[in-house]
Amino acid sequence: MLEVKDLSFSYGSRRVLDQVSFTACTGEVIAVLGANGAGKSTLFKCILGLLKPSSGNIFLSGKDIRKLTRAEIAEKAAYIPQTETPVFNYTVFDSVLMGTTGTLSPLKIPGEKQKNRTAKALEMMSISYLKDRGINEISGGERQLAFLARALAQGSHLLLMDEPTANLDYGNQQMVMNRVRKLAEQEYMILLSTHNPEHALQYADRVLVVKDQRIFAYGRTGEVLTESLIRKVYGIDVVITEAEVGGKKINSCIPIPTPEPAIPEAVKRYDQGQ
Repeated sequence: MLEVKDLSFSYGSRRVLDQVSFTACTGEVIAVLGANGAGKSTLFKCILGLLKPSSGNIFLSGKDIRKLTRAEIAEKAAYIPQTETPVFNYTVFDSVLMGTTGTLSPLKIPGEKQKNRTAKALEMMSISYLKDRGINEISGGERQLAFLARALAQGSHLLLMDEPTANLDYGNQQMVMNRVRKLAEQEYMILLSTHNPEHALQYADRVLVVKDQRIFAYGRTGEVLTESLIRKVYGIDVVITEAEVGGKKINSCIPIPTPEPAIPEAVKRYDQGQ
């Protein structure tokens, strides 16, 4: 469904992505990991056709995105931003309905087909009961589910999620990630960027690691996301542990506390005014 070939991108003279290549299929959650500024958001914008690569190709369902209109790209790929507070307090239903307008002509308004698609998307996210509430009157986790529903109403089966659990409390993070996992089981393909290795360990089928403008690692989560890799990418030591809960094995990533370096005696005497 998605193929990226030798993709490079630069902001002026600053290279952000260099010869990036990977393929992804439906029915998978792919966690995109990397330090701040590694190019994760830039990669998403290139896939969506919002940025023009310096070189390389991107294919959606076998079609070169350079030959697709914005509406045609919207039919194949949808973007879910980080948690945000919309300016206008539209109802949840109307906010999700807006996801259907990308495939309509400029002067056409959503009809019954689009409204039915909106109702189905709300049902898929289990938030139909919120449809008449203001989008700014619900919790951050519920709002993120509404953004997900908006992407589903768009009709796309490739979902690009930019840090979908940013600024959410622990409970809302789990709620959103559980819904993401269920979407993959319904033949959606999800690329999500995250700074939390546990989200990758517990919910992702594959991990795509971006470092030094290139693909540093890509593959099955259990094979790729190791203690050594996390150390190389984030510069910290961790232990990956496994627990069995309800017959299911769950992995967790635990940082190892690093002792503070000893303060030289000369510095101590200086601080004490000696």
